Amino acid sequence: MAKNHRGRNEGSIFQRPNKKWRAQIYHQGQRISKNTETKAEALEWIRTMQSELDKGYDFKGSTTTLKDYLPGWLENRRLSLRPKTAHQYAVIINKHILPEMGDKKLKDLRLIQIEQFYSGLLQKGLGPRTIKVVHNILHASLDKAVRYGLVIFNPTHGATLPRYSHDEMTVLDS
Repeated sequence: MAKNHRGRNEGSIFQRPNKKWRAQIYHQGQRISKNTETKAEALEWIRTMQSELDKGYDFKGSTTTLKDYLPGWLENRRLSLRPKTAHQYAVIINKHILPEMGDKKLKDLRLIQIEQFYSGLLQKGLGPRTIKVVHNILHASLDKAVRYGLVIFNPTHGATLPRYSHDEMTVLDS
């Protein structure tokens, strides 16, 4: 009886002594592996990872955190920003984004986490305009991360922002 072998660059699946299944693929000389409960899950993971890698996904994005990524993004972005704007972005990143979300991995960010982050900033007393600037920074930086291949999609896309309410106009008399 002939043994079924997977083709070159299709990954491998084998059962470990603890009855779990291990799926492995190689990308640019690095082994990427995952343990699963069933063989079908392992096969699905290999298919998903192969399609992500074919789309240009860089597996290093799975370990990159916001605190590692945002300062480098700002340094690259500084070339196209006015000095005051770059300073404002640096202050907002260091004061509002990194303390709350800095330890989150880029690949783990989801829309619901972003919206909860915005509502938490609103509850802390930040104004809607500041939250809009925070959103602009996150949206632009994660758009660039998509172009770099660090993430597959931008989790800030479609986020609901707090509505800005104008104060009633006061009319001065003579």
